[in-house]
Amino acid sequence: SITNGAGSSIISINGGTLLVGAGNGSIDVDIVKLGAGCGVSGSHTLSGDGSITAGSEYIGDGGTGSFTQSGGTHDVTSGLYLGYLSNGNGSYTLTGGSLTAKAEYIGGLSTGSFTQSGGTHTVTDDLYLGYLSSGNGDYRLSGTGNLKANYEYIGYDGSGSFTQSGGKHDVTSFLTLGKETASVGSYELSNGSLTTYAEHIGYEGSGSFTQEGGMNTAYNALVLGVESSGNGTYDLHGGELWAMREFIGANGTGTFNQDGVTHTVKNILNIVWNGTGTYNLSGGDLNTDIINATSTGAQFNFTGGTLAVNTYNGDLVNQGGTLIPGNS
Repeated sequence: SITNGAGSSIISINGGTLLVGAGNGSIDVDIVKLGAGCGVSGSHTLSGDGSITAGSEYIGDGGTGSFTQSGGTHDVTSGLYLGYLSNGNGSYTLTGGSLTAKAEYIGGLSTGSFTQSGGTHTVTDDLYLGYLSSGNGDYRLSGTGNLKANYEYIGYDGSGSFTQSGGKHDVTSFLTLGKETASVGSYELSNGSLTTYAEHIGYEGSGSFTQEGGMNTAYNALVLGVESSGNGTYDLHGGELWAMREFIGANGTGTFNQDGVTHTVKNILNIVWNGTGTYNLSGGDLNTDIINATSTGAQFNFTGGTLAVNTYNGDLVNQGGTLIPGNS
């Protein structure tokens, strides 16, 4: 085992690989750095029953760093950074074991990527993809991977992308795509489950969500184009989407395209709040209690599929779909 003594301790790997694995190997230090410096590289492997506890970790700290975990326990009590400084490139591969961090920055000033196909990954505070304007962060979730975060930003001030083809993804507070004005965030869901309290697609920046399969549940609200500069798009092609409420163009611009499967809005679907919103229904089932489409800039294009609604406020023109009205 490697344990910190009095004062601060740092493990810095700028060439070669540190292995912690089978048996009872353990590391307990203040700071871990992999690839700390331009042109250098370092890697770290955690497997078996090994354990690592660190205050902060910098993977790709100006150079190239990689962390591979197939087992064991990994705890970061402060921040985990992938692609921290300019010219850095940091990657993390999780196939088994558990990783817990207070906050994560995937793509700080440079490039960061996280690939998870197994194991349990918990971020107790905030998860950022593309944290700063020059940052580029990518997350890929598949297999039996389990990811849980409190707040999650895909494209905070830079560019972020999340691809989910399996596994379970739980965001206990807000999932935001395109947080700041110049940011870009995208999410692709083809399998597995995504559960959130609320989803903001295009907060002040640009956000896009493409669903080809899987299940997406927003227990409070799904909002496209949150602020005046926000631009959000949702393309629903497969799987199932459920939300308590929806705002297509809250204060910015929102576009929802549905050509298949089932979309349920438990309470109210607002097409435009104070912005500009368009809903294009060409296939599949849209089920909701109330649709509000009376504001200037609201557009509902009903060219196919089935619309089941109790109350529709606005002008509804059926151009080829099936309408199932309610009793009110």
